[in-house]
This record gives sequence, C-alpha cells and structure tokens, in this order.
Amino acid sequence: MARHPGVTLAGPLEARLIAGGKSNLTFAVTDGASRWVLRRPPLGGHTPRRTTWDASSG
Repeated sequence: MARHPGVTLAGPLEARLIAGGKSNLTFAVTDGASRWVLRRPPLGGHTPRRTTWDASSG
C-alpha cells in the first residue's frame, strides 16, 4: 500500500464530516484499520475575535 513519512496505510483513505463544529470543519478519516480526526482551520484564515473566556460573564 502507499507509504507516507511515518504512516503506513492499510487501505484507501475514507473521510466523513463530523457535524456540530462551529469554526473548524472536522473529519473522521480511516484506512480500514486505523482512525484519525482531521480538523481544518476556520474559513477566512482567522479565528473568532473572542478567544478568551471571561468568567464574570457566566
């Protein structure tokens, strides 16, 4: 099967979108023997402005 640096694939890759993400698209990827989760950065190349948690806003 195809070889990639540090990864030996057991079969062809299959991916499915995991629903429910807000900013990042998240995919479940498998080769039939192993499973991985792949997260894509937000569209537009930046994260939302509010990146810290304000405990007083409860």
